Amino acid sequence: MTKRVEDSKSNLKVLIIDDDTVFLSSLSALLSAERFSVRGVYTGNDGVSEIKKWKPDLVILDLMLPDEDGLSILSKIREDKDTKDTAVVVCTNRGSEEDEKKCYSLGTKEVLKKANYRIDQLVEKIKEAASRSSS
Repeated sequence: MTKRVEDSKSNLKVLIIDDDTVFLSSLSALLSAERFSVRGVYTGNDGVSEIKKWKPDLVILDLMLPDEDGLSILSKIREDKDTKDTAVVVCTNRGSEEDEKKCYSLGTKEVLKKANYRIDQLVEKIKEAASRSSS
């Protein structure tokens, strides 16, 4: 069963796909406080389904997911005509140089290593990516 962290009334819609419940809840709360409408799911396949239904402006995607690799999910997003233009920020603790190159080749706006930032710094980076994707 998918848990969802539901939204606040706001401007841009952000979907977080991450199986780390603490990270997902914390990031959702901080982005909601910044007036983003936020939803979160814990698996990649639930994320793909939610993108099709909810049509978010920005997706925050972890590469390490319980059901499928995040790069595979990113490929699915890009291969679907209805989701191919969705802005994606990869936010993960996995990430070789090869992973990063693959993410950018698939049109990712930003690749952020969770361990390199405090959560408030991640929020700022995500806000920057969101402003680039909405302009």
